[in-house]
Amino acid sequence: MTELEKQKLSKDEFIYWTKWINMRWPNVKANTNEVISLYNDFSIFNDDILGQAAVEQLDEGSEFFSWPKLKKRCKEIYNNKLIDEVSNAKTKQAKKELLKDKPGSLKQYLTSQGWNSFEEAIFYTRVRLYRTNNLYNWDMPSMEKYINMDYKTAVENGWKMGMIFNDNKNKA
Repeated sequence: MTELEKQKLSKDEFIYWTKWINMRWPNVKANTNEVISLYNDFSIFNDDILGQAAVEQLDEGSEFFSWPKLKKRCKEIYNNKLIDEVSNAKTKQAKKELLKDKPGSLKQYLTSQGWNSFEEAIFYTRVRLYRTNNLYNWDMPSMEKYINMDYKTAVENGWKMGMIFNDNKNKA
């Protein structure tokens, strides 16, 4: 049950709004039996909804008050508020679920992908990029030798993470 459904119009609140309406529209002549019957029609709404609908009808400036028009507007306001309330509840639930499923650590991510280290993840990512021809052109020759090796074998054969420069000038 939503908060909106829990808040119902009390008899005193309805009597207040009936008197408020009677003061603003001279055509409204509601006796006790009519007020009781009307209360049954409006009791599903709360004070705010009835008040908003009544004030809106007054602001329209019509000379004659209409109970059916008031009830129709109360239903519209009620439905809009109910939709907002349900939407907010869904959003709140989605946020709770996101908090339960927080992104894990880098270590958890690497483990979920089957890698034991960040360096191993980089190696296999570079191999995949090489095979799909998405590795930078300047980096293609440095990976060519390792694309058919697993990580451990590649490391044993000289693969290192990072850039390696062949600087022949410093070799003397």
